[in-house]
Amino acid sequence: MQQRLGRYRGFTLIELLVVIAIIGVLVGLLLPAVQVAREAARRSTCQNNLRQLALAVHQHESVYRYFPPGAVEWIGADGNTGKNSYSWQYYVLPFIEEEAAFNEGAVQSGESETQADRAYRIRGTQTAYHRCPSDDRLPGKVQTTWDRFPNYKKSASNYFACRGPVQSSPYSGCSNPFNALYASRPDLGYVGGWPYMDYREALGSIGNNRPNGESARRQNIRGMFHPIRLSDPGFLNVLRMEGKHITDGLSHTLMLGEFLPTQSNIYQGNSFQAYGNYPLTTVLPINTFIDESIPFSDRCNTTDYGMANWGVQHGFKSRHDSGANFAFGDGTVQFLNETLNMDTYQLLGHPSDGQPIPSY
Repeated sequence: MQQRLGRYRGFTLIELLVVIAIIGVLVGLLLPAVQVAREAARRSTCQNNLRQLALAVHQHESVYRYFPPGAVEWIGADGNTGKNSYSWQYYVLPFIEEEAAFNEGAVQSGESETQADRAYRIRGTQTAYHRCPSDDRLPGKVQTTWDRFPNYKKSASNYFACRGPVQSSPYSGCSNPFNALYASRPDLGYVGGWPYMDYREALGSIGNNRPNGESARRQNIRGMFHPIRLSDPGFLNVLRMEGKHITDGLSHTLMLGEFLPTQSNIYQGNSFQAYGNYPLTTVLPINTFIDESIPFSDRCNTTDYGMANWGVQHGFKSRHDSGANFAFGDGTVQFLNETLNMDTYQLLGHPSDGQPIPSY
């Protein structure tokens, strides 16, 4: 009797489609977990960058007995405060193993103190701690003052110094609702108005008909970092921030935080020059974003949150979900949520308001 061979059946089309659907569901469940893990790794790298920069700031203080200035602009005979300036990031270069760049940016033989090119020479330099990997947008993708200087984009940084609760005046014809709420708060230990400066102004300025140094007073300083505009090097001594000036305690004072270069029409350039990394205000809530699609030429005709209105641009912000990383004065790094109580935020930004910090 001939043995009957069995028939082996394959998958039907319906079964194959079911299997594909199941695989698709599993991949769909897996991808968010992968994305979360990747963002966690990026955030960790970002926090390490801030930690290294905060350590460099403290090493500067250990060597010189004062913290680096937020920015120094030298007033030359032609009034130029662009090329002949430094930001705080220039001053910490020797402490992140970038001495060659530091020396290249120093005043060279044959240059005068006020007319030197200074940090302009290292506008193509980028350190290992310049960029947060979560910010995948490089400068140049939006209309900006610095687009005509392509080398500047190479040194754009995500890490800026904190100037505390200093008013952030808007562009003419635009508005900023936050100044009225947070730029003058006697109940929090500080008041607004002259001689307290707009965040764009430098202490020691001769602008606005002030004699040089008239605004160089300790009570004008509301953050660990502040910009200085000088014609006389002696005013540096007046305006240096030392540990003894942080009377609220280093662990209760913001030192550095995250920023997005493409969210500004000014601060996308050379981070070693004053106008490439100017200290930021805490008056703007964390993650106050502008619409990068609104061109500078709009001039707030469509929205106050466009590229033309610097008054709402220059606060701390990141591409991380729901907040940004900050380094405190003691070198610790914390992630602060964008829903942080704004009064608490101002107290953290001010180094000497004398007020207790609520839990956050």
